[in-house]
Amino acid sequence: MTQSVLAGFLLMAMSTLTLPGTAALGAEPADRVESHPGMLLEVEYSEAVFEFTNKRYLEAVKILDSLLQQKPDHFQALELKALSLKTVGNDAASVDVYEKLIKYKPRNERAPYHFELGMIFYRQKRLKEARPHLLRSIQGKFNVGVSHFFLGSIDFQNKEFRDAINHYRAAIPGVPDDLKVACHYYIGMIHAQRGYGPGATHSLMIARESAARIDNNDMARDLGAAAAKALAPYDKATWFGSISYQQQYDGNVSNISSSVSPEDATGKVSVKSNISFNGGYVGSPMRAVQTMATYRFNFNKNFNSDALDYEFATNTLSAYFTFQPLMKTNFGVKLEGNHGFQNRQDPATSKYGFRPYSYSGEVGPFLRAEFSETLHFSAEANYRAQTFNNDGTGTNVRSGNLIIPRLSLKIDTTSMQFNPTISGTYELNRARGSDQRSRTILVDLSNPIPLPSSHILSLGISAALTSYPERSPEIRSDTTLSARVGWQKPVSRKLALTGDASYSANLSNIPTVYSYKKPTVAFGLNYSL
Repeated sequence: MTQSVLAGFLLMAMSTLTLPGTAALGAEPADRVESHPGMLLEVEYSEAVFEFTNKRYLEAVKILDSLLQQKPDHFQALELKALSLKTVGNDAASVDVYEKLIKYKPRNERAPYHFELGMIFYRQKRLKEARPHLLRSIQGKFNVGVSHFFLGSIDFQNKEFRDAINHYRAAIPGVPDDLKVACHYYIGMIHAQRGYGPGATHSLMIARESAARIDNNDMARDLGAAAAKALAPYDKATWFGSISYQQQYDGNVSNISSSVSPEDATGKVSVKSNISFNGGYVGSPMRAVQTMATYRFNFNKNFNSDALDYEFATNTLSAYFTFQPLMKTNFGVKLEGNHGFQNRQDPATSKYGFRPYSYSGEVGPFLRAEFSETLHFSAEANYRAQTFNNDGTGTNVRSGNLIIPRLSLKIDTTSMQFNPTISGTYELNRARGSDQRSRTILVDLSNPIPLPSSHILSLGISAALTSYPERSPEIRSDTTLSARVGWQKPVSRKLALTGDASYSANLSNIPTVYSYKKPTVAFGLNYSL
């Protein structure tokens, strides 16, 4: 009844409208309607809107078909017909209408119809056909965020993971909150599939936390629960440890420590045994602050009796406190203490024994940032105070403090052979003896290379420039060049064979005293506890 009233009202309104002079000529009502042909179309369109509003979609389509027979390019009618057909699930007919709209409309007005076609084809799993329409929707600046989201979903299903991540990231600023959760969740799942743990945990944490802030949204709740389930294995503390043994040939043991002057020890060769232990406890990374405590022990036994002074046992305790460890950018502080012993001869008895050699304490902040999946940056700056028990005297006192800033950049490429880490270190040694004060710039490049049968090769080179600007009577400058090759082959889940070879050469401006060459070769075992 309401429909009839509306139509009657519009017809009455039309019957009162005449062109100038027509009333005086006594024109019939039909003549007056003919003077306004668009008004009847608007009546039909209004009736169709009424049917659509009351969810009588097929009735709306019938009315719109009648209207379109009279005016095929009536854009509002075409849009309403396409929407009605899509609502009742007649996608094929809806596609035909949207394609007509694209044909009739100027290029700069077609984006909404490309978006609708993209969504229909996506729903029908015709992903290849959906993609170009969603791209044109983005080009036309219509529903840009949602278009990026579904393009990401297409790439995710096609396992085009890098492109999927780019679309999901582009979608985040322009989609509703529940789709933001979905973007972070799927980015996390992609990282997990690709073995990129930090990226996976970071994105999944954001998805979980974002979902918790959305009320009464089933999709957000389900994705938040899925993210929490994926993160659950990370939410635990862990004990860890390993012990290793290496048998080594050392072509110049004098480079181990500065406890004995180079002129007294250069050139000593020895076969040696090295034993080391590393163990500790790391807290859950899901906490706001992750704690890690480690203990390291190193001991070497030299088989050359003339090199007993170069046997050392060192104990190192470290503690790390990392804030928001799973975020892409995190920071923290490191505390470390070291106590070393040296196999040294007792002047009174001439007997050798391990006696306190040095004490040191170190503290400093650190920062880690993941600029991208392939680029990882870290920085730290440490202050170390150290004391030597068997120290020099006067200008040769080695005890004092050091300031050691370090920058590092790790590059993960798609190549298995090229994933280098580049680091730069500056060491300012402020020893109390002026001859021992030094400045060192060290640049190091390393690169692991996986080989067939689980072999792992690690290559490295480094260069260090050291100056002793306060040394008297002659300033000392050294250049140390090193190359190394490491090898590892797992033989079980916990046991691995290890090996390494290195060669170092120190070039000094006082060559007779400080220049040296140091080749080493070692093989051994490493066991994870």
